[in-house]
Amino acid sequence: MAIFTDKFEINLPKSINSELKFIEKGIISHQINKNVYFIFKDRALETQNIHEIKEISVEFDPILRDEFPSVRMIIRFFDNTAELFNTDHYFSIESAQELEHLYDLSSSKSINIVFNYDNTSVCSKYALNKQEIETINKTIAQINS
Repeated sequence: MAIFTDKFEINLPKSINSELKFIEKGIISHQINKNVYFIFKDRALETQNIHEIKEISVEFDPILRDEFPSVRMIIRFFDNTAELFNTDHYFSIESAQELEHLYDLSSSKSINIVFNYDNTSVCSKYALNKQEIETINKTIAQINS
């Protein structure tokens, strides 16, 4: 499990806010000031207390099919006792930028998740554990072979 390490409010660039207006729910990844952020938008967040999220788990599933070669990242959000909710994000293997974001996860050893709700963006940083980093590296090795 990745452990919560830091939380702060973040101002997203106008281009990201514009992109978020087109989705009702999901995650988009962007690099801001040399850091990759996974911006999560979901109306259900309005009923969740994001301050209760203490840990996340990150799992990876390479999907190496011709029609949509990608890597599925499953993020599960936990409080101190149970799973609160989960979501998926897909990295397109055909996109150099999205692959770079996957590689950055491996090298940074942490994940920045921005919860975007009610015109506010709060970034929570989680330290990835050794097993999660090894899983990311195995996934990268699979898609590079």
